[in-house]
Amino acid sequence: LVGMCKRALVAHLNQINNPEGTPLYYTIRDPDHKERYRTQDGVIGNQIHDAPLFGETFETYAFRVLQILREWTSGGTAETYTENSNGLIETWNFITATYDGANVKLATIRRARESIHTAHWLKDATNFRFTDYFNKHI
Repeated sequence: LVGMCKRALVAHLNQINNPEGTPLYYTIRDPDHKERYRTQDGVIGNQIHDAPLFGETFETYAFRVLQILREWTSGGTAETYTENSNGLIETWNFITATYDGANVKLATIRRARESIHTAHWLKDATNFRFTDYFNKHI
């Protein structure tokens, strides 16, 4: 789940509430940073913050969110991660680390540097001169 897809899933989960009125986003919140949910406006921020990440209710809704995640990733490169997982938290953490983590950013930088390093000028072309090449690659 990259960028907009991750934000879209979070927005989608914020629109679906459990019977207590807590958005299902609470099932994938980062427990290490839960204090930030207190800063959200109104009661919902507190509900997301205070909802326990254990127990029968959590397991029921975590399974539902895992099914949503499986539906969203079906047919894509992340499908393997959702089908072979041991639950929502493991799946969410693995997918976000794989598609949105520091390793992805480093790999993108590495590919860009390789592209720049292997780039070479052949000749001026219509609407693309050496100065354009220089501005793009240097």
